[in-house]
Amino acid sequence: MRRLLFALVVMVMGCDPVVDKHTPDAAPGIDAAPDAPSHGMVSVKVYDPNGAGTVVVGVPVVFIEADGTLVGHPTTDSNGVATADVHANASATSVVTTQGETQMTTIVGLQPSDNIIMGTSLASSQDGTFAVSYPAMPGASSYEVVGPCGSYSGNGSAVTLTIYTYCKTATMDLIVVAEDQSGNPIGSIEKPNVAYTAGGTTAITGGYQAISTFNAGYTNVDPGITNISMNRTVPSNTGYGRGTSGTPANGSLQLSITDITGQTASVLSRATKDSSIDLVFDNIAGNTLTYSMDVGASLLPWISSVTPDLAAKKITVVTDTTGTTNDKPDLFYESLSYSRTDGNGNTTNYYWNIVGPTVGDVTLPALPPEIGDVLPKSTDSLGSSFTVELEMSTLTWDMIRPVVFDTLQTLGGAGSGKIRESAYQPRQGVQ
Repeated sequence: MRRLLFALVVMVMGCDPVVDKHTPDAAPGIDAAPDAPSHGMVSVKVYDPNGAGTVVVGVPVVFIEADGTLVGHPTTDSNGVATADVHANASATSVVTTQGETQMTTIVGLQPSDNIIMGTSLASSQDGTFAVSYPAMPGASSYEVVGPCGSYSGNGSAVTLTIYTYCKTATMDLIVVAEDQSGNPIGSIEKPNVAYTAGGTTAITGGYQAISTFNAGYTNVDPGITNISMNRTVPSNTGYGRGTSGTPANGSLQLSITDITGQTASVLSRATKDSSIDLVFDNIAGNTLTYSMDVGASLLPWISSVTPDLAAKKITVVTDTTGTTNDKPDLFYESLSYSRTDGNGNTTNYYWNIVGPTVGDVTLPALPPEIGDVLPKSTDSLGSSFTVELEMSTLTWDMIRPVVFDTLQTLGGAGSGKIRESAYQPRQGVQ
């Protein structure tokens, strides 16, 4: 997904009072219906949108009820937290501004007593290094050493991995891939369950395993799908990846690659239809050499068009179930950008990210004018947009709502199950 994180933006503002305008409870003397939604406090903790893992102080968070009633716009305290009393399905929007750029982040579908992290709390700072030594393989011209934060190239007998806080794990599955002069794998050697300590070392010993052939078959492919690509990664989604693609014919496609084996692996399949993309991510056993998918029974509905209307402050989203399932996603994410140039030639870029549980048209929250002149105008220049829906076999919206942005940063790790995604991104120059 694009632009989940932005440049560090902090605006220190004076404390705004919380305007208590939440939808009233039942009138005095009249019993509320037994199932009437209750209200309660919701806290939102705003983190640096650049991914530093630190909170942002003194920025407004606008709370709005599901019926559009403004609750208030308190600024974040010294802990980066703003709170308000809301009813079920309210929204919260943080507004973070710096010179030349303003970012709004909205989460909808809030529930009383929620404690929400807005942005990601996962820092991208370096945690430490870890040295890995390995044997040589006859005929190898280079080596790729794979750890929890990706792979590192080497042509000797040792490589030092850099481990970052967001991808650090207590134990690591380390793989060394020997490659020929063309960069093709000719053998691999693995050492699972290596304990990580900053500045630590380990030696991988033994013989290299032979390369295998991995076959993927796709059936029940809709004629509108023009391409399917397959990428297999060992281990899981952070490791050594190889892939290929092809054009389906007569409703099917067979793809093959030469690849390594290991303890775990993942397969990412991507189907393309015009500007629409559907992806299916599966974690599989690392020694499994075949994979099959009934495409029509696997894909989420296509997001077939997305039309931003800056004047109406609305984004129209159209879905299409042709050649897909009718499955409901767990999460909907919309990203929109626009820019504005003042009379002095100064341009401000605006980025708005909205996340919630339901796919459909998006009406931007009516932020009050005292927050700033940030809502789009018909005279603004429309930038890029990106729309995505996600379905996760092991997670639900209620499970991830408090940490939705952290979850988006870490999807695809071992044990995350099957992940399905449908996305729409206009071609260059097309809206």
